[in-house]
Amino acid sequence: MHPIVVFYKPHAIIANAFSLFTCYLLLSWGSVYFVLTLLWIKLFSSALLGIVFHLSRRQQLYFYHNLGFSTARLYTYAASLDIVLWVGMIIVTVQFL
Repeated sequence: MHPIVVFYKPHAIIANAFSLFTCYLLLSWGSVYFVLTLLWIKLFSSALLGIVFHLSRRQQLYFYHNLGFSTARLYTYAASLDIVLWVGMIIVTVQFL
């Protein structure tokens, strides 16, 4: 399994819960004009989640540093994976509007 996926795995449950919450908000609001607001909610929650995980699991970063990944690179790849999954969920949700 790729190290980025292993790094993202503990974040995935909570991050996907926020993604599903934004999909629920989109369905309840009933309009695609709120997608930018949902993007800001997702970005803010992802940043907050990243800070909490960074502060609570700092010792695990040494494993990834030994594999050649910097901390910034790890979080950039994890955030990119999270946003790609969120965009996929939003696209599927828009089909039900």
